[in-house]
Amino acid sequence: MRGQYDEDAKKRIYDLMLLQSIHLIRQRKTVIVDGTFYRERMRNPYRQLAFAARIPLKWIELKASEAVIEKRMAKSRPFSEADFTVYRKVRDIFEPFLDHCLTLSSDTVVQLDDMLTKSTAYIYSSSA
Repeated sequence: MRGQYDEDAKKRIYDLMLLQSIHLIRQRKTVIVDGTFYRERMRNPYRQLAFAARIPLKWIELKASEAVIEKRMAKSRPFSEADFTVYRKVRDIFEPFLDHCLTLSSDTVVQLDDMLTKSTAYIYSSSA
């Protein structure tokens, strides 16, 4: 599907993710949402939801070197039309997290087990 990166399409996707999150939280489910969340306006509804539901909100930021990102984005991915140009556009307007977040490097596959261990510990910790 072409055109999935225009502002209207992105807003629809983030709105749907938020609605699904609300639905699951009302059922007392743990929710993990995967997205770029590169703007504060995309993060704020989740802050408000967590505050209203009196549940913790944990951000995890994955980073990689630009060389690794470019190599990964050059591969065919059936569910994404994003290329390195899209990455650079998002990178250039990315707003740093105002909240505490766990930052992990995903440069190598070797780090996967370590990333999972750190992510799990962070998610289930009582601190922010």
